[in-house]
Amino acid sequence: MKYQIQIPGKTFCFGEYAALVGGSALLITTEPGFEISFMETAERQVNPFHPRSPAGYFFEQNIDFFSQWRLFFKDNYSGRGGFGASTAQFAGLSLFKRHIETQLPANQLLKAVFQDYQQTNLNLNPELPSIQQPSGYDLQAQCHGGGLILVTKHQRELCSQEMDWPFPEHGFMIVPTGFKVATHTHLEALKGDLLHGLVDASKDLTRVWKNAKYGLFHDELVKWRGHLTSLNLVHPRTLELVRLLSEFPEVSLVKGCGALGADILFLVFMHRDQEKVRTILSEMHLNEAYDRHDLWKKEIQVQVTI
Repeated sequence: MKYQIQIPGKTFCFGEYAALVGGSALLITTEPGFEISFMETAERQVNPFHPRSPAGYFFEQNIDFFSQWRLFFKDNYSGRGGFGASTAQFAGLSLFKRHIETQLPANQLLKAVFQDYQQTNLNLNPELPSIQQPSGYDLQAQCHGGGLILVTKHQRELCSQEMDWPFPEHGFMIVPTGFKVATHTHLEALKGDLLHGLVDASKDLTRVWKNAKYGLFHDELVKWRGHLTSLNLVHPRTLELVRLLSEFPEVSLVKGCGALGADILFLVFMHRDQEKVRTILSEMHLNEAYDRHDLWKKEIQVQVTI
């Protein structure tokens, strides 16, 4: 018998640093995502992940359980980074273990996976302050699925709400840059007192997003991009890409996403300009792009196949 879990890729539209200090964030979950599967075996298995990664540490801490399962992990983004492979690995391990051992209902299962994630990261780096620990917003969104996920924090709990793209005249693209910054290393160097001003900015973005007025959303997201730039939280390479793309009238908005905005570009444009935007990206050797047709629409669950 084979157990399989499909998990979406994720991109922070906004809130990527505010999440570390309890702000709001909008994440976009997309296909093709990741797949993790388990087959029971009599041959004792070894840890397939780096032992200092959350997934690798969780595997080692539960070695008696996982050593009985042959594990396969498939990254449908070909390992190019930025879509949450590390989080997907952890989510798959925790979700599977909880499913086999507890049979919790779906709403409690997600909370349990998040608790596993928090505890694992604390155990991995007990000396790091909370500001330098992963926020868990990406895990929340990837386990929720649903395309566009607004994640907010109330006290110590994360809440996720599925949203619709609210701008009928505009489309978006998520474009991998092929460049990667090691998120865990970057987080360890962050100074938390610099980020608290982003909480209010993330609330403003959430408000205009819900109001579905593109002009206001555009202006607030440009402000957000400026806040990150002023805090030296945008990689020089991304700044140059943003500058170049902003010169094209067909590109209404562009910002970097992920650690230092390095991994992914988020673009907004009028629907009528979509093909022109794809041509512009191709001429810049940015040939991979995901749009609204790639939004994730599957429930995240453990599937059993023969």
